Amino acid sequence: MSMINTLTDVGLELLWSEFANTPINDRDEIEEEFHLWEAETNRFEIWKWFDEQHSKGVAFLLGENVETAITAQSI
Repeated sequence: MSMINTLTDVGLELLWSEFANTPINDRDEIEEEFHLWEAETNRFEIWKWFDEQHSKGVAFLLGENVETAITAQSI
């Protein structure tokens, strides 16, 4: 099992901060490898992983309300 899959919420928040510095193209794909994900992975796939891993979900990490996060994911 990868260490990244056993992170606490605090660890996930640090990883999220690191992800914020990952370049993303106009197709919402990351432009370079980021830990588990290869370049050209869609940002929303990564958001989904964070949502499943963090106890408060991706909406908490985004610092937005739940409706905003759901709207962003359905774009």
